[in-house]
Amino acid sequence: MSNSIKEIARVAGVSSSTVSRVFNKKPYVKEEIRKKVIEVAKKLNYSPKQTARRINVGILVEGIEEINIRGYESMLLTTVAKYILKNNFTFEIIPVSEIDFIYKNFYDAIISLLYWQETAERIKELKDTPIITVNNPNPDYYNVYSDHKEGIEIAVEYLVSKGHKRIGFFRRTGKSWGAKERLKGYLEAIKKHKIEYDERLVEEEDKNQSTLKAIAKICKNNPSSLIICGEDAVMEVVHYLYLLNKKIPDDISIISFENIYISQFLTPSHTTISQNFEEIGKNVVEIAKKLTKREKIKKEDIVIKNILIERESVKEFT
Repeated sequence: MSNSIKEIARVAGVSSSTVSRVFNKKPYVKEEIRKKVIEVAKKLNYSPKQTARRINVGILVEGIEEINIRGYESMLLTTVAKYILKNNFTFEIIPVSEIDFIYKNFYDAIISLLYWQETAERIKELKDTPIITVNNPNPDYYNVYSDHKEGIEIAVEYLVSKGHKRIGFFRRTGKSWGAKERLKGYLEAIKKHKIEYDERLVEEEDKNQSTLKAIAKICKNNPSSLIICGEDAVMEVVHYLYLLNKKIPDDISIISFENIYISQFLTPSHTTISQNFEEIGKNVVEIAKKLTKREKIKKEDIVIKNILIERESVKEFT
């Protein structure tokens, strides 16, 4: 064992074998011990030898509480993890609250699934580790993202082709990059089709307004159709439409975002915009694979096209 590992063990007050277990991702190390070892290693500027371990990728998430069992982050995380495992890498899911414990040179690459701007800013704290962002591009990193603006343009185009002109737009929040891009897509698409903008048809959930209140306000202004932004929002919005006595698609046509666990099983099944998580996951891990092999690759954005999945929630409006 190297003197460095012995020194870490001495300062941390643990055995050399415990330090080795931490760096080799072995089980049966208490979380507080693991954190202490990594903190000491940081202070001593220790770098684990690449030959002593498998390729290790960190997946940075907003927080464990954000990973809803059938929501956006869960679907994205599952797809990325699948492709990581196919390449025989190890990985660790790291809440952004623990970003201080991401140790330089311990991770061969960091995949950031952060979507809030204030938390995404924190990845600037990471030095000397390649970073790949997903659905929140940053010019300083490798970026893979769905074309959120295009997704809404596809939805509006489809609704217009079915005769709709009063098209409602609902999003969870306007603070994330994706939410801003989707609103931009909506505004540009209705302008393209010479539909007059009606601010009463555009609402979002935030700290001052519940989803129910937002949907009720949109419905009060007689939309013929509604775009529901976000894979997580579908079930809640559909429930509130039911409470408001709005039948889909007879009273209101719906386009939502594809949730593989929900969309096709609703009654009626939903016409959706798919971000194509498979392509996102595949491309993210392909970049990680090249980076861990120390290949030189350009920092260029990989933009994934959206796909319209036509089902039964949109009817012709006459």
